[in-house]
Amino acid sequence: MCVLQPLREAAILLGMPGLGGRRILITRAAHQAAESAAYVQRAGGVPVCVPCIEVHWQPEAVRAALARAPAHATVLITSANAAEALARAKLSREELARFSFTAVGARTQAALAALDISARAPEGAHAQEAVWAMWQREGMPRHVVFLRAQEGRDWILAQLRAAGVSVELVPAYAVRPRTAARSELQAAFARGVDAATFASRRTAEAFVAVAGEAQARAWLASIPVVAISARAATPLAMLGLEVLVAPEPASFERMIDELQLLWEGGI
Repeated sequence: MCVLQPLREAAILLGMPGLGGRRILITRAAHQAAESAAYVQRAGGVPVCVPCIEVHWQPEAVRAALARAPAHATVLITSANAAEALARAKLSREELARFSFTAVGARTQAALAALDISARAPEGAHAQEAVWAMWQREGMPRHVVFLRAQEGRDWILAQLRAAGVSVELVPAYAVRPRTAARSELQAAFARGVDAATFASRRTAEAFVAVAGEAQARAWLASIPVVAISARAATPLAMLGLEVLVAPEPASFERMIDELQLLWEGGI
């Protein structure tokens, strides 16, 4: 778990800015937790990182798919994890230059920019529907290589195929519940957690799977729970929990902002 050192935690509690020294559970994968923890710290909270999912990268599948894709194909990247999967494929600049790239959301676009890859991205909403609307306005690609998780949303895949676009779906990574998280969650909640955050539906599902439904409900019933989207909130809402949903455009930062608004309102 990535928690603050005791002296740092005490300093936040004394200063009481923003989140007022409250302990915020971060459940996302380990490679994404540091950035989220830093934002919680800047907002005056104490990050408690318990990764509930682990990511299994599949760079060979990415390399093979792009090797057989036609020149000028469009590579659709729907998340920062998909961008990381592309990075792990270790393609040369010459290999990448054969393609154009489309990203879902500014965060995904920024993740690609960090790899020196320029990508188009629809403004505003971070959803496949926004990409589809952009392509309808600006011109439909002829061939799309769709990099995403092994299990993911297929809405745009169906739309493209119905429109006659050639599409290859590439499972660039797989997300699995991290079973070791259970003991870490037990320790975190025993010490005290003031709010829990869920940055994806798979993270929420993994939390429930690792904890068990009864224990997940017991841990979360008396604290604020915030999800990055209505879809991410669904596994928790199915337990009868009340879940705050971050406003669009969704991001981890906006989840934390929602918590600050909640507590500033005295709720």
